[in-house]
Amino acid sequence: MKSRLLLYISVFLFSVFFLTGCTSNEDKNISNDLTEEGLELYEERYYREAMDKFVEALEKYPSNFEAYVGLANILLDKGFFEEVEELASEASMRVGNTQTAVIYSMIGEKYYDVGKYEKSKEIFEKAVRADSNHERGWVGLAGANIWLGDIREASRVLGNKGESDEFLLLYSFLALDDWDKGLNKVREIEEDSLRERMEEIYAIDDEDVLYKNTSLAREYINAGYPFLAIELLDKQDEEIEQYPEGQYFLGRAYLDYGNYEKAIEKLNAALMLDIDDENVYISLARANLFNNNTERALDAYENVISTTNLDFLKEYINVLLGNDMKNKAQTTLIDLLDEEDIFGLNIMLVKVYYECGELNKMGELLTKLDEETNLTQAETKDLKRYKILYALEDIVDEVELDGLIERYSVFDRYNPVIYLFKGKLFKHQEEILKAQESFERAIELDLQSDVAKQAQKLLASMN
Repeated sequence: MKSRLLLYISVFLFSVFFLTGCTSNEDKNISNDLTEEGLELYEERYYREAMDKFVEALEKYPSNFEAYVGLANILLDKGFFEEVEELASEASMRVGNTQTAVIYSMIGEKYYDVGKYEKSKEIFEKAVRADSNHERGWVGLAGANIWLGDIREASRVLGNKGESDEFLLLYSFLALDDWDKGLNKVREIEEDSLRERMEEIYAIDDEDVLYKNTSLAREYINAGYPFLAIELLDKQDEEIEQYPEGQYFLGRAYLDYGNYEKAIEKLNAALMLDIDDENVYISLARANLFNNNTERALDAYENVISTTNLDFLKEYINVLLGNDMKNKAQTTLIDLLDEEDIFGLNIMLVKVYYECGELNKMGELLTKLDEETNLTQAETKDLKRYKILYALEDIVDEVELDGLIERYSVFDRYNPVIYLFKGKLFKHQEEILKAQESFERAIELDLQSDVAKQAQKLLASMN
């Protein structure tokens, strides 16, 4: 997929360089039709065919903005950031300034999402240079500066003129402990629930400084700006020493910002103040895990392991499996099942048996779970997935397995693992072309590369 995409882009950029002069109305109409076809294919996740259409559209009309956006979306989805930058540079010579800013903002946001804030800042700067009134670009540029630890620059680039709720909220956040300034912007927010929640925080008695600022810090963290929470709460370092919620949210902020040593320090301080919140232990577990201290991470997880929060339990089990502690994962789940025999625990145990290669136990447990009634859609999906994985280990009934895969596909037909399953079945049936097509489709659909790696390995084994 990568080589083909890069070939398309290099050929396209080379050819479009020489396209000059006027484009007829007929060619523009053909280009628009091709773009519509490309967008439909893109919605169906047929990336290669969609790219064909967008490239054809731009060959007909090199200033077709929607075709550039379509190509940019495909490249960004597949992680080809450098290639889409080259595409944006070419587009900037053929579309309007506002349209150029939109494409650069798309790229800046992707860099931001993957934590490349220096690069994100660079791209957002290109967006606002193209169009100085592009609010989306200024908001993105301010956000990148916040993550780089430069609040003064973030405030400068954001300015004070903006109309979107995103702009108004960020402006109020950058006010930090200037509550009047923050409140004035919050009142302009259109979304009722957001405006009312923020107004409620600013309405807290000004004498309760710690509680008010901690409440604001929580909003900063939840919105994805942990550095602002650190700046706000660190100003009250001495006062916060005896305030458990403040220590917790400061620890959370350091955790999200990637300063794990500081996070551990603050979260432990919160626990010393007898805070009664399982989230403190989970945050402490994650901080220790990211700080490469698995033993302390597991100690923290084990303070809150129970059947009341299966998401935390699943996280803990995954950590055990990732550290080759499969026996402990088994005994933990079996002990909990003695207390409460519920589907969520059983399906986790099925996963552990699968990871351990204990297929007999896995099969017995799946048979038991197959008799369950009143399962949720998510539980039904999980059960079918593990039934497929079990059946693929030793294919006995091809028709039954094919039916299982088809029923599983109802839940999410764009899930690349479906095509991985199909490919394995076709390979077993020696339907080589169908197997290859399925594995290629799995690779095309997989944006995380986990399934793609398996599919590529299986494809290679067939050559």
